[in-house]
Amino acid sequence: MNFFRKKNDMTDEDRKNLRKNVKVEDHRIPLQELLNRLEVDPGAGLSSGSVKRKVKEHGENMLTPPAQTPVWIKFVKELTGFFSLLLWGGAILCFFGYAIDGSADHLFLGIVLVFVVVVTGVFSFYQNSKSESLMNSFKNMLPPKVKVLRDGCQDEILALSLVPGDIVFVEGGDLIPADMRVLSCSDN
Repeated sequence: MNFFRKKNDMTDEDRKNLRKNVKVEDHRIPLQELLNRLEVDPGAGLSSGSVKRKVKEHGENMLTPPAQTPVWIKFVKELTGFFSLLLWGGAILCFFGYAIDGSADHLFLGIVLVFVVVVTGVFSFYQNSKSESLMNSFKNMLPPKVKVLRDGCQDEILALSLVPGDIVFVEGGDLIPADMRVLSCSDN
């Protein structure tokens, strides 16, 4: 019996379903079939009622952040990697050697090993923090506003408000707000 299991933990079947690759075929099917599937009129865009329904069904157009590991746990993981554990073991043995025969060499070597583990752990933690902050900066790549066609009118909305089936106008230099399929393009 596992006393630490939460009531709402996923079953094995749920985990298998999450591991399956998402099959996206929107780029392969004929355009008219895609428009029918998304219930959108290419000349008028989505209706207000359709947008409200799709927002309830799909939610906001944003990346779902993964669960965050506390900083102190990340730091402890850096200090307890396989090689670090070997060095910790060596340091402990050196301290035992010092306790047994009182040799200053054992004490000095134990202190050096602890110092090496801590310094490499801090450096590794710092590097991982920098790379994590770089990955977090990708969240800012979503443009704040986009031009869409809704109810027959071109409108500027927040990118978070996009739903599947929105017709988006993109110009040179614009950030792409979501997965999209090009309906038409021009050199203008």
